[in-house]
Amino acid sequence: ATSEELKAAYRRLCMLYHPDKHRDPELKLQAERLFNLVHQAYEVLSDPQTRAIYDIYGKRGLEMEGWE
Repeated sequence: ATSEELKAAYRRLCMLYHPDKHRDPELKLQAERLFNLVHQAYEVLSDPQTRAIYDIYGKRGLEMEGWE
């Protein structure tokens, strides 16, 4: 996906899962978890270096230090 497509999808999902949009405490907790997952995914996919590391090594590769 292009950076513009990523940004558009990120904004759409943030609007959908933003915790402040939900009044029910249970739904708010679930939305908060999903919102955090969307944010983490966007951080990885928006940076070319971290995206390359994730493509090769997966989530475990992002937890390792010293990729500079």
